[in-house]
Amino acid sequence: MSFSFGFRLLYKTLEIIGFVNRVQLRYSWLNKLKTLRHMMFHIFTAAGMISHFISTTCVARRYMPEFYQRLFEDITSCVYYFDCMFYLLNYDRIHALIKFMDTSFCYANDKVVTTCVRRMRLLFIVVLIRNTITMIAVVAETQKPVSQEEIDVLAELYHDKYPERRVPVRYWLPFIDESESWYFEAILTFAFYQFTMVAVMANVCICSIPMIVLVINAQYTILAEYVEKIGHEHRDEEGRRIRYTNIITNEIVYVEEEGRNQGSRRYEEKPAADIVKDNEIIYVRELSEQNEPRKQIQVKGDMAEEEYQQDYFRQVLQFHQMMMDFQGELLDMYHPFLTAKVLLYNLTTALCIYQVTSNPTSFSESRKFKVICELIGVAQGFYLICFCSERLDDCHGKLRQAVARADWGRSSPKIRKALQVLLTMAQTPNHMEILGGVLVISNAYYQGMVQFAYSFVNFMKLKMSA
Repeated sequence: MSFSFGFRLLYKTLEIIGFVNRVQLRYSWLNKLKTLRHMMFHIFTAAGMISHFISTTCVARRYMPEFYQRLFEDITSCVYYFDCMFYLLNYDRIHALIKFMDTSFCYANDKVVTTCVRRMRLLFIVVLIRNTITMIAVVAETQKPVSQEEIDVLAELYHDKYPERRVPVRYWLPFIDESESWYFEAILTFAFYQFTMVAVMANVCICSIPMIVLVINAQYTILAEYVEKIGHEHRDEEGRRIRYTNIITNEIVYVEEEGRNQGSRRYEEKPAADIVKDNEIIYVRELSEQNEPRKQIQVKGDMAEEEYQQDYFRQVLQFHQMMMDFQGELLDMYHPFLTAKVLLYNLTTALCIYQVTSNPTSFSESRKFKVICELIGVAQGFYLICFCSERLDDCHGKLRQAVARADWGRSSPKIRKALQVLLTMAQTPNHMEILGGVLVISNAYYQGMVQFAYSFVNFMKLKMSA
């Protein structure tokens, strides 16, 4: 298992639907077909979004409830589409980060790695199920009968010959009556295709930030375990004294302890047939009591303990600096997309709350279910961003707790000063920020945006009643 599992899963998903076209197949004619599918995907998606936006601004604006619903669809489709463009426009940089995660991240704790990968897979499945339910609710709502009053409104708004035949998405198609066959069947098929693509893009959009944060949080968990060992005597699970030569790859050497039987206490490399390597972790085992010639390894038993502790702390600082650089590069690369996503989530939250609270008694049961599913989807995506920002700040909290559990008393004055510097660095906030730090994404920001959305809804109600 690898920490890059999340990125690879998202890329594979986008490759399946044709959003990206990077994987080369064996035959050239298949590659040409993949390229054609990739081009047609973006042409159809862009044409559908533009046609839907024109219909919203030119037709649906004459009836405000319909206008808000179509505007919500425009904004959400734009958010999902352009957020996925992050993976298309930054493919080379993200591919380099994937290689970095595979080769330079720490895999010392198998339990942490397995938990991280399992959570990424579970997140992807849960969000996909939720998006699928929402899309089914949107399509099913158009197949349910509605009141005669609503049919009359739609007939006057769209000038359809058969207003009871409704499509889930309204496109601007001049000189075409969408309710007539065969136009109705063709538009319904295209809408179903677009809904499927939007559901997949929504899955990538919602899962991208949580997967990034899960990886960073797992690395900080491993780092905190190493920080706790500062000043302590290092031993393996069997109680043997060890020294770390590289904490990232978990390379260790065993140290001879005084007072032991030196004739029978030796250490060796495993024979070639028994060598075990997992992510460059080196395993050694104790030589048995048998008098067989074995090759011994050289240990750093002559290194002074204080010198080793300084070397160990240097490795910890390098680990921490690597994580800071990785987080900074990834979030800086994603910052423009994050800013647009957060601001548009604010607007879609207000639109959803308005539809739920504005005269819900006139809604049919299917429409209520559709609107509630849409509200849950938007609230989930928005809250996950704020929740992940809090988890990033908790990474520094783990470091602070680990520094507090380190053995300050047995550490040298030089290491104590370095621990103070590390503690100072861990006390700085680690939230995600947008607009140059003007807006700090957190749970408090989410609460403020929900309150702002309710204020917007109340304002719209007063304006409609005036």
